[in-house]
Amino acid sequence: MAMVEVPEYTVKNSGAMQVHFYPNHRVKVVVSKFGIEHMLYPMSEEDKKPWVSRKDWSKDKDDEK
Repeated sequence: MAMVEVPEYTVKNSGAMQVHFYPNHRVKVVVSKFGIEHMLYPMSEEDKKPWVSRKDWSKDKDDEK
């Protein structure tokens, strides 16, 4: 069994709940409307590996949603 901190849901950050599993029994839960390759995904680039953030995404494009 593992205890994992779950981020608070708010109107601003509501979205899908995603669970990431890492070596050495490390787990991270993320709540975000953005996918892991999006630059606004709330996770460090180090934790995203092997994925990387797309650099061609426009912040203005997200404001339209």
